Amino acid sequence: MEHLASVVLFLLIVALLLTAIPTGANKKRARVVRILIVLLALSYYGYFFTERSLPPFKKEALSMQLINKLPQTVDFYIILVSEKSDPSERFEVIHPGKVRPEHYRLEYLQREGWEQYWIVGYLGKRNLVYFSQHAVVNKNIDQILEISTFMNQSLRLSERSTQLIEERRSEYRRQSVTITLGLLLLFLNTIHLLRRRK
Repeated sequence: MEHLASVVLFLLIVALLLTAIPTGANKKRARVVRILIVLLALSYYGYFFTERSLPPFKKEALSMQLINKLPQTVDFYIILVSEKSDPSERFEVIHPGKVRPEHYRLEYLQREGWEQYWIVGYLGKRNLVYFSQHAVVNKNIDQILEISTFMNQSLRLSERSTQLIEERRSEYRRQSVTITLGLLLLFLNTIHLLRRRK
């Protein structure tokens, strides 16, 4: 999805450069190309934001309930660990978000493809205060986790989880910059297309 956002951003830059073509037959062709690019970008961003705003419920999913019994708001991450040989596909990072004290967050996870999961909790952005490793014995039983103490079960695995979460955060930062620039260029292209000649 990130590569497609980069392609759309590049096409929107090209469409904006096509506004500099002088009058004539080339201007009409450039306008048609710009209209097609803007329609493609509109459909991409419409799909992107619709997909992001839909509820996360998945068919045949395992529900996991994280209950925060700690006295502070904790930012939780779930890392699904599979037994795949490819290291890039071995871990999946899910960010349920910040959970206030005495509140819970419900996540729906795919049943297939993973055997264990790690729960990672942060106070602030960098202060890791909770790490636990859990094996899934029965995928037909929903998981309920009450987090009531600060703990770190494994220093080695918590360091690996911190690396995975940092990679995910940097990926989200790159994606947000690409999406923001793309929306700005989409706005500029739309204004140029709707502008009337004097």
